[in-house]
Formats: sequence, C-alpha cells, structure tokens
Amino acid sequence: MLFGIDDADTDLTVKHETTNESGYSFVRFQQTYRGVPVFGGEIVIQQNGNRDIVAAVSKAIPEIQIGTTPLIEPLDAKEIAEDLVAKQNVIQKDSLFSSDPDLVIYNPTLFNIKTNRNYLTYRIEVFSDGFPPTQELVFIDAHTGKVVLHFNNQKTALDRKIYDNRDDPSAGIPGYGPVRVEGRGPTGIVDYIYDVIGDSYVFFWNYFGRDSVDGAGMPLAATARYCQSGSACPYNNAFWSGYYKQFVAGSVAVTDDRVAHELDHGMYRAGWYYSHAPAPFLHRTDECNQQYHGHPPQLSLLAFVTRP
Repeated sequence: MLFGIDDADTDLTVKHETTNESGYSFVRFQQTYRGVPVFGGEIVIQQNGNRDIVAAVSKAIPEIQIGTTPLIEPLDAKEIAEDLVAKQNVIQKDSLFSSDPDLVIYNPTLFNIKTNRNYLTYRIEVFSDGFPPTQELVFIDAHTGKVVLHFNNQKTALDRKIYDNRDDPSAGIPGYGPVRVEGRGPTGIVDYIYDVIGDSYVFFWNYFGRDSVDGAGMPLAATARYCQSGSACPYNNAFWSGYYKQFVAGSVAVTDDRVAHELDHGMYRAGWYYSHAPAPFLHRTDECNQQYHGHPPQLSLLAFVTRP
C-alpha cells in the first residue's frame, strides 16, 4: 500500500513527468478511484538517476468507499450550478455558459477541512460574458444534486468588501462588518460606495490592464460613514488608509472621482508616481494615448500619475 492507496497500478495515473539537467526526475500522479479522478488527490515523487525515490509529497484519500454511478443527470447539474452563480453574483442567468460536467471525487480533508467524507460530484466551471468576469468552479453532488463546494476561480477578479461605521467614532477602521461583500445583493447605505469602487476597478482594468490597486487582484475594502474620535460627525471627507489599505469615507461628498482619487493613493504606494500634467486625465507614460485626453468615458479622475 502506497500512501494509503491499495493498488497503485489502478488508482494512480501519471499526469506529468520532467527530468532536469542533473538527471533527477519528477513524476506527478493523479489519484483515481474506479476510474474517477480524486479532486486534489496527487502524489509527487522525485527520483535520482538510478530511479531511486529520494523525496515524495502526497495528498491522497486512503481506502475510498463510494458508489461511482451518478443519480443526477449532467444537464441537471449544469442548471443547478448556473442558478447558483447567477444568484451569488446577481447577474442574469442567460449571460452564463458552463463547461461539460466532469465526474470527480471530492473530500474536504484534502483542503484542510476537518470533514472527512467522500462525495461523487460533477465539477463544472461557470463563466460570464460580461464584466466583472466570472469563472466559478462548482461541485454538485452527483447523488443528491446539492452544492458541496464552489469558489471563484477567476485570476483577475473584482473583490469588494464594504464596512459601515454608522457615524460611530468608536468603531475605528475597518469598522463594523463587512456588511456587503463581492457578489452579495444590495444592503442599503453602503451600496453606492460598493458600486463606485466597482466603477473605479473597471476603469483601471479597461484602460491600463491593472488588476486592483496592487496590480495583483488585491481586495478593495472600504469603510462607509466613518467618523473620527474627537471630531464633529459626520466626517466630511474621504481618505486612503495606507496602514489598512482601504478607502475610508464620511457620510457626505462621496463621488466616483473622489473614490478613484483615493484608490490612486494606494497605487502611488504600490509603485505609481505623481507627475505634473496639464489636463485632468490618468495616464502611464508607456500607455498614454490621445483617446484618454480630456475626461475618460467612465470616470472623471482628478489624479495625475505616471509609472516609469
């Protein structure tokens, strides 16, 4: 028995093999059970030039016992997955399309979740053709039709998290909440900030290919109705908190250009630099184009930046 796998010949398949210039080879095996892949179940073995095993890393499920005949039809599983993604992301279902369902075995313990249970599932990727992009990975129990796992698999994705301090000076930063996170429906007072932060993300992505403030998909957090201790409320301004890396605003004077301006302060600290400019438009020296002069079509940004 190897790593709890009864029969390596039937329950392991080679996914990938490479050999470096020193003659060491690296073999990655996929765990299967009765021909069904185990999601996340892999063994990587390092061998020397004599084919001796010198190192091994394993994440596998020992002694699997589960029926591998689905009771739910693949098309029904696709419907369930698309309904979920449409609801979670508050988008129209007819804007979604999905991959053909693949049967896989899922066990939460492979992802450091304490529940040790095997599920026969349909793995389905659901995509949107709009913005922000959606690429949700959904696992539907092939025996019951229930959703057992889903997560956003999009590498460049808008990720907002909004807090609400309710003009309470003692709340601090980040404050109460979050009261609204990415993909959740409207909640009230924070929705405008949620929307304009999304507008700002879209602008920077569309015009400069920049994925959030740090260029690497950093979550965009904000505190609404912030009020400073010892000062009159509401706080009549907004600022970028470099320490908490988030946008903070009082109860008034929140506009799209102000939000973008404050997010720009975060980009400045992430490697963008201020430079004098004669007109109100955002530019990078290597991407500035005549079409950006004047006010861009989505936002009027009152910040001038450039990056070498």
